[in-house]
Order: sequence, then structure tokens, then C-alpha cells
Amino acid sequence: MTDNDSLAHIAPRDKAEILAQALPYIRKFHGKTLV
Repeated sequence: MTDNDSLAHIAPRDKAEILAQALPYIRKFHGKTLV
């Protein structure tokens, strides 16, 4: 099973909510290197 297969069962609305919650962190760490 690939990562795409494991995400296929998540409803589009739930995916959108997850991305909306993650966006501030994505912006904060964009271009940064995390170790």
C-alpha cells in the first residue's frame, strides 16, 4: 500500500480542514531545514 492509498479513504472536507490547520506551520517553516 502506498501513501496515496492510505489517504484515499479520507473525505475531501476532512483533507481541507487538515490542510487549513497546517497552513500556518507550513508558512512558518517554508524554506527552513529541520533536523
